[in-house]
Amino acid sequence: MGGAAARGAQAAPAGAELLLAELAAEPAFAAHLEAQPGFSFLVEMHAALHDAVQRAAPLRRAATAVSDGAGVLLRRTQGEGPAAALRVQTLTGPAPIDWAHHTFAIAPSFGYSKSSVFTADDCLTPHLELEMGTSGDGRRLLMYINMDPRLSLTLHPRYLAAYYTAPPPGRGESWMGLEARAAALPAFARFTSPSLHVRACSASAILFNVTGDDAGRAAARGVLDEAVAIWAAWLAAGGSNSAADARALAAAAGPDAVPADAAAQQQLLAELAARSAAWRRFPRREEAAGMMVHAFGEAAMADYWDSMAGDARVRLPAGGGAPACQAALTQGAACTRTGCSTDPCTGRPGTTGCVNLANGRYACTCQEGLNWDMTIKACLSPSVNGFLNPSTFRVMQICRSAECAGWVVDGPPVYNVYSQPALSGAALQDWAMNDRGGGQFALESGGYCVDACIGVTCGGTDHGNVIVYPCHYAPNQRWYYDGEADQFSGRMLRAASNGRCLTSCSAANQFCAFVGDVSTAPCDANDPAQRWTTVVNGGAPPPPAPSPAPEPAPGPPQCSDSIAACAPKRCTVRTLDNRDTYVCLRCQAGHLGITGPDGSSIVQCVCRPGFYQALKDGTTNQYQCRPCPLNSFCPGYNGPRSVGLAAIPSINTGELIPCNPPLYDGLITKAERSSRRSDCWARGGFVLPQKAGDPAPECTNSTYSPGPYNRLVTCVRCPAGFATPANYPYLQDDKNKVCQLPPGRYLDGGLSITCPVGTYRSGMVLVTDIKAIQCMSCPTGWTTTIKGATSVQACNQLLPGYMIAGYTPGDLTATLPLNLHAVGGPGNPTNVSFCPIGFFGNGTTLACIRCPSAATTRDVGSTTADDCAVPPGYYIKTAPGAAPRLDKCVTDVATGQGYYRTGWVAVSEASGADSAAACTACGKDILAALVDVDEASAGLVPNDPRPGYVASTSTACYILPGWGMGLDTSLFANGTYNAYMAIKPCPANMYGAVTTVYGLGAAPCKPCPSNLLSAPGSAGFNDCKNPKGYSYTSEGANQCPDNSYAPKGRMGPCQLCPDGRVTAYVPGNGTFQASVRDCKVPPGYGVFSNDAAQPWAPANADASMPAVACPAGLYQPGDSDAGQPSRNPTCLPCPRGQWSSAAGSAACDVCAPGWGIPSSKPNSTSTSDCAPCESGKTQDGSSLWCSACPSTAFNHPVGDKYTSYGVTFTSATGVDGCVPRYAQLPAPAGARLALPDSLFAVDAGAADMAACMAACDPSQCCVVQWEAGGAGTCKRAELAPVGPAYSGAAFFYKLPPSQLVAGASADKVTAKTTQQTGAGAFARCAMGAPMAALAAAGKVGTPPDRALVEAVDAVSWGECADEAACAAKCATNAACWGWIYVPGKGFALRGGEDQIGVRSWFASPDWGRADLSRAPDAKCPAGTGGLFTCEQRCPAGTYNDGTFRDCEPCPAGTSSAAGARALAECVAVPRTTCNAGYGGAPACTTQCAPGTFNNGMFGSCQACDADETSQAGASFCTPLAASVCDAGYGDAAGAKEPCTLHCRSQSPPAFNDGTTDACRACPAGQEPNNKGTACVAPNSQLPGAQG
Repeated sequence: MGGAAARGAQAAPAGAELLLAELAAEPAFAAHLEAQPGFSFLVEMHAALHDAVQRAAPLRRAATAVSDGAGVLLRRTQGEGPAAALRVQTLTGPAPIDWAHHTFAIAPSFGYSKSSVFTADDCLTPHLELEMGTSGDGRRLLMYINMDPRLSLTLHPRYLAAYYTAPPPGRGESWMGLEARAAALPAFARFTSPSLHVRACSASAILFNVTGDDAGRAAARGVLDEAVAIWAAWLAAGGSNSAADARALAAAAGPDAVPADAAAQQQLLAELAARSAAWRRFPRREEAAGMMVHAFGEAAMADYWDSMAGDARVRLPAGGGAPACQAALTQGAACTRTGCSTDPCTGRPGTTGCVNLANGRYACTCQEGLNWDMTIKACLSPSVNGFLNPSTFRVMQICRSAECAGWVVDGPPVYNVYSQPALSGAALQDWAMNDRGGGQFALESGGYCVDACIGVTCGGTDHGNVIVYPCHYAPNQRWYYDGEADQFSGRMLRAASNGRCLTSCSAANQFCAFVGDVSTAPCDANDPAQRWTTVVNGGAPPPPAPSPAPEPAPGPPQCSDSIAACAPKRCTVRTLDNRDTYVCLRCQAGHLGITGPDGSSIVQCVCRPGFYQALKDGTTNQYQCRPCPLNSFCPGYNGPRSVGLAAIPSINTGELIPCNPPLYDGLITKAERSSRRSDCWARGGFVLPQKAGDPAPECTNSTYSPGPYNRLVTCVRCPAGFATPANYPYLQDDKNKVCQLPPGRYLDGGLSITCPVGTYRSGMVLVTDIKAIQCMSCPTGWTTTIKGATSVQACNQLLPGYMIAGYTPGDLTATLPLNLHAVGGPGNPTNVSFCPIGFFGNGTTLACIRCPSAATTRDVGSTTADDCAVPPGYYIKTAPGAAPRLDKCVTDVATGQGYYRTGWVAVSEASGADSAAACTACGKDILAALVDVDEASAGLVPNDPRPGYVASTSTACYILPGWGMGLDTSLFANGTYNAYMAIKPCPANMYGAVTTVYGLGAAPCKPCPSNLLSAPGSAGFNDCKNPKGYSYTSEGANQCPDNSYAPKGRMGPCQLCPDGRVTAYVPGNGTFQASVRDCKVPPGYGVFSNDAAQPWAPANADASMPAVACPAGLYQPGDSDAGQPSRNPTCLPCPRGQWSSAAGSAACDVCAPGWGIPSSKPNSTSTSDCAPCESGKTQDGSSLWCSACPSTAFNHPVGDKYTSYGVTFTSATGVDGCVPRYAQLPAPAGARLALPDSLFAVDAGAADMAACMAACDPSQCCVVQWEAGGAGTCKRAELAPVGPAYSGAAFFYKLPPSQLVAGASADKVTAKTTQQTGAGAFARCAMGAPMAALAAAGKVGTPPDRALVEAVDAVSWGECADEAACAAKCATNAACWGWIYVPGKGFALRGGEDQIGVRSWFASPDWGRADLSRAPDAKCPAGTGGLFTCEQRCPAGTYNDGTFRDCEPCPAGTSSAAGARALAECVAVPRTTCNAGYGGAPACTTQCAPGTFNNGMFGSCQACDADETSQAGASFCTPLAASVCDAGYGDAAGAKEPCTLHCRSQSPPAFNDGTTDACRACPAGQEPNNKGTACVAPNSQLPGAQG
C-alpha cells in the first residue's frame, strides 16, 4: 500500500506556541500539560533556545531511521490511569551544526525536557545543551545548561581558558562569569546532581534549582538568553575551526595540544574521535534516561537513543584553585584512620604534622609550598596551570564557587577525582570515575556510600558502587549502577519488595507503564511479559511459585453463560411468562440492562451502540464495554428496553464487527465508537464494495479514488492524455501522483499536450514535477521529423547552419548517413558545431560551404549563400593574377589620407585595388583609425593591425592634437560644399584640438590672445603662453612694470621683486624681467636675512632674499650686468682702517673710526693710507683725516682762565674719547687735594701757574697745587702711571671729558657736594712708599662724606670692594676726586678741602710726547688696550702681548683675529677674492674654465646656472643657446625661429623626446604618439586600446 515515509528536512518550529500546540495535540501530553503547570514553562524555555539558535544557524526538521518524516519520535504508555509520553523532535542545520533535538518526557510524578545542539565532528566549538525538570506542582524548577567541550580540559587547559573564562568576541561576559552572576540571583540555588555521570562530565554547567514563581521564571529566561548568546558568539567566531586540522587545533587549544610529529598528531586526533563516539552514548548514562527506560521500556529507549545519535565532548569549569578551595581539598581529605593518636603523618615526605577531622578522620599538614593530595595521601608540589606534579599529571585543582574539584591522572586508566563535601547528608564523599573505561566507580571514603538521592542520607551497604535511591514509584526499590553496560538500566534493578517481581509490560506489544510496574502477581521467569526477576536476600532467587490446581470438569450451563455481563453473585432464576428464566439483579459496570416481559427483570446485560463487550484483562468473568476501535463498527443493542422471551437469544450484547474481511484493509472508520456499517468508508485508493462484507475494490490502471476516505463505488479515470505508470507501487489515492504525463507530452494549463517538432520528453512524470511543464529540446544542431518524440534518438535531422564536429569546413564531399541521430552509435559522430564565420550550411552536408569571393558572414550558423557579404570597414582587395582577399579600410601611410566604409554590402560594391578605390575618403589630410567595433569575426585579415576594430563610420576619421579641421574650399568650384580638410599643424601663435578629435566637423585653428605666443601645432588654449616679462590677463599679455617680473609661460600676474631689488625695464622687451633672478641688487645694497646667523652675510644667499642698504662700514659695488642673472651680492666689510661714510655706499670712501690719513701725508686722499689717529686726535668715521681733541677752559673766581689741550689714551672714535691734559680740581671737591706738603716738590722757577703745570713730565701722573699770593708758589707731585695688573698702593683720580668746562666760582670754593662732575674714567697712578704710608694714616685727601668733613685724618677703608665699585661710587659724588688703595687696608674714596687762593690740577700723561721708558708699568693685559681702563678688546689686525698701554697694529701685510695676545698672532692675510675671470684664492692664478665665472667678488670660480654657459676666463655667464627642442618639436630648415617644426605632422610622422633639436622617425614596428613626444606600439592610443 503506501510507500515508505520520505526522509528529509522541513521548516523548523519557531516559538513556544507551536511547540505547545504540537505537544497538546498528543492526548498523553495534553492531560499532563493541564495537570502540571510548570511543564508549559519548560516547553517555552526550549522554544526560546530554539528561536535564539535559529537566528544564529537556521535549523530544519530532519527525519531519522526511527522517526516519522517530520523527525518526530513519539512513544506513550497505555492502560488505566494517566499515560506517560515521550516525544523527540530531531533537527539539522547548516555547517558547522551537525544535529539538534528537543526531548520532552512527562508522567504524573515528573516532567523532563532536554535540548541539544551538536556541532560537527570537525568543529572545535562546544556543543550547547539545556535540560530542565519540574515538580508536579510546578513550584520548583531544575535548570541545567552547558557548553560541552570538544577537547579534554585536563590536557588542554588553554581550551578551557579560551571558551569558558574568556568572553567571546564582541561580548563582555564569559561563560564562567555568567555562572557566577546566576549564583547571585535570589531565585537561584546551586544544585548537585544525583547522577555521578552528570557531576563528573559537566562541572562547567550552569546547574541550579530555580523557584517556579514569576521572578524565578524571568531570571531563568534571562540566564538562558545570555548563555545562548555566548555560545552563538563562539559559534560565529570559531565555527570553522576544524578538530581534524592540526593547525586549527593548535590555534584553539594552544601549541602544546598538537604534538610535533605526525604520528603523535594522528594519535591525538584518534583520541578526539574516540571521545566523539563516547559522547554518543551520553544520554544512556543519565539518571533521567534510566527513569525513561523504566517508564517506556528498553525498545522505546533504544529508538530514543538512535534518534539522538550525535557527537559531543565533556568539559570542566575554569580556574586554578583559589586558596579557599585548596584548603577545602586539603582539609577535606578523608582517610580511614583512627585519628592522629598514632600520628600516621610521621615519616611521610613533606609533612609537618597531623590534623584531627570529624568522625575519627585525619589529614596531614604539609610544608610551605606543598599541598595534601587526598587521593594518593601525599604532599605534592604545585606548578603552573594548577598541576601538582606535571611529570605524572597528578592532581589539577579546579574550583567553582565554594565547591571544589580535582583531577588525578595516575597513568592508564585515567581517573577523574572529585571532592564535594556535605552532599545530601554525607559529610565526606569522594569517588573516582574511570573516564576511559566507563563507569568503574570506586569509593574512597572508608565505608561511606555515594549519596545519589535528593534529601535522603546514605544507607550502609557493602557495595561501594551502590546508588541509594528511593524510587518515586516504589519506596523499597534501589538502583544499582551497571558497570558493564555503562548505563542505568531496568535490567539491573534489584528490589527489596517482599518477594515481588518487577514487570515491564502487561503485553508484549505495549510500552511499560511509568507507575505500577511492581507486580503483585507471583514471579514467573517463563512469563514473556515479565523481563526482570526480583533478587531477594542479597541475591538469592525467590522461592518457586506453587503448582496450579487441576481444572474441574465442565458442568451444566450457568447463569453467567446466559447473562455474561451480570455482576458476580447477582444472577438468579425467575418465572417469566410461565418459564424459568435467568435474570440479573445488577449488570456489571458500563452495561445496559434489558428487561423481560415483566418490564423489571433484567434478562440480558448489553453494550450500547459504539461499544463492544469484552473480558477485562487478566480475568475470566469480568466484562466491560469498550469503545469500538478504529476500522470496526459495534452495533450494540439498539432495540426496545423490554423484550419478550423469544427475543432474548437474538439480543446483541456488544459485538465487534470489522469493516474488512480478514486480510483486507480497504475500509476504515473516521473515529472510534462506530456503530453502523455505513460508518465504514473506503480509504484512499479503494472504493466501496458492491456487496456488504465484501472487500473494498482497489483502484488500478489509470484510475484513482481520493483519500483519506471516500464513498465512491467506482474509481475515477485519469483525464485524457494522462496515465498511471506501470507497476505503480502505491495506493492510487492522489490524482496528482496517479495521473502522470506519458512520454512525448507536456503540461500546459492543466492539459496534456503533444511535444512539438524539435523536442522530446521521455518517461512518466508527476504533474507537480517542474519537468512536466516543458519538453526537452533536441541537442544543439538537431531536430526531429515528428511530433510527440519520446526519446533523444528521435532527434535525427541535422539543422541548417550546423555541421558535424570534426569535419573540415568546405569539404563538399561529406554527406549525411541514413541512420544518423543525436545519440548516435559506432561510426556515427553526433557532436555538431555551427558553421563558422565565412561558411554556410543547408543541412544536406556534413561540412559547411565556404562563402565565394573572400566574402564572409555576420555570424556563425549561416544557412544560405545570401548571408555572404563584405563587412563594414572592409573591402575586397583585387589584383591581377591574385585571388581576392579581405582587407581593412585605413589611412594610406604614403599620402596621409584616411578612409572608411559603412554597412554590409555585396562583393561588387566594395572591391578595388586599395582603400582609395573601394572605401570613402575622410577628407584632405584627415586620418582614419580602426576605432569602430568590428561587426565581423576576428582573423579575416592576415596580420590584422588591430583585431576587433575597423573604420566603418566617419567617426573613425580624426585629426591629431594641434591640428584644425575645416571645409575644403578648393572643392567649392566642383559643387562640393560639405567636404572637410585638415589644417596640420595649426600655425604659430594659434592653437588647435586639445586631444585627438574623431569624426568630421568644424574644428578651426584659433588665435592666441594679444601678446600670447604659441608654437606651431599647439594643442589648445593652454599652449598659448606669455613671453618673458609679460603678465597674463583675460585680454592677453602686458609687459611688467619696473622692479617686477613674469617667467615665460607662467600665465599669471607680474611678481614684485623682493624688497630693495630692481629690474632693467626696456619697453617692448621683457627679456630682462623674465624671472626673480632678473631682480638685481643695486650698488650700496646687499642681500639680507634676519634668519641667518650673519644677517648681512647669509650663507646661502638667493634671489628670493630682499636687498637692504649696507650700513656704514659696509659697501657693495653692484650686481651682475644686464641680461645676466643676479649674483645675490652681500654687503662687504671695508678693508682695515677704511669705512663707508653713509648707509647704501657702493665703496669705502673714508677712514674707519679712530683712523685717518697721518699728518705725514698731507696731500693724500686715498683710503689705503688710513692709519690709527695720533695721540690727542680723534675721528668718528666720517672723514679721511683725524681731528685734534677739543680744548677745555677752566675758570677760577680769583685766577685767570686756563685752557688745556686734549689728550687720548686709545684710538678715539669721537671727542668722548678725549680728556684735557690739565684738569682743574672741581669746586665741589675742594680747592686742594689735601695732600701733605711733604709729598710736593716746590718749583721756585715757575713764573706762573701755566709754567708750573707745563713742567709736569708727560709720561707721569702729575698733581699741581698753585698757591696765589705774592709771586705764587708752584707745588708738584709726580706719580708713575700703572695698568690694572699693578698690585701696589695706588692713587686714582677722575678724568673729565674734554667737552666739560670745569668752572669754579667763589661761592663754590668751600662747598663739598655730591653733585656729579660728569667724569667717566679715572687715572691709575702708583704711590711711592712715603705717600703710601701717609695714605695708610689717612693723610692723603679727606673723606667726601659731609659727616666726616671736620674729622682729622679720617678715612673709611673698605667702603668699596674693588676699582669698579669705587669708580661707580665716586662718579656719582661731586665731592669725590678719586680714591686710594693701600694693600692691607683696601679702598677708600677721597675728596679735597677748601683753601682760599689755591688752585689744584691733575696733569695726565701725554703719550704722544711721553718717554714711555719712564712709565714701565703703564701697560694693559695681553689682548686688551686703552690704558687706563684697558677694557677695549684688541680689534682684528692688532695685538697686545701685555707690554703695551694700547693695542698695536699688526705689521703691514699681516692681520690677526680680535683679542690677539702676541705678535705671533699677526699672520699674513690670505687673499679672499680674485680678479674677474680668475679663481684659486689666495694665489688667484687659475683662469675660470668654460661654464664658470668670477666677477671679482669671489675667491673661486662659480658654476653657471643650468640654462647658462660661459667661455674660459669669463667674468659673467650668458644664456645657453638652444641645442635641444621641447618634446614634440624640432628645427625646420631655413626657419627664422628654432624648434618650430611639429614632428607628428610630418609625412611620415616623426617624434622628438626632447633630447635633440631634430624630429626623428620611430623604429620599425612603432609609431609616434599623438603629440610626437615618444614612440608607441601601433594603434595603442586608439579608443579602447590597452597600453
